[in-house]
Amino acid sequence: MEKSASAFKTPKSIPEVPCLFTAYLNTHFSKAFIWGINTIVDISGQFVYKVELSDAANLYHLKFNLDGELLSMEKEAMI
Repeated sequence: MEKSASAFKTPKSIPEVPCLFTAYLNTHFSKAFIWGINTIVDISGQFVYKVELSDAANLYHLKFNLDGELLSMEKEAMI
């Protein structure tokens, strides 16, 4: 279960979003449309960035840690 970051105490420093995983997105999703980027708290209590984007065939849900490392990726086919 995910909870909104606003429901928890914010860490002292959350790095700027674009510089963290821009290279990953440019390499793997250069033609994708980004629907949203949010900061959430995962089930273990860690802050993560949740990125939702799509290309011509799929919708992707990516999670990155505060260091910009990819934690998980879910892919849904768009019909």
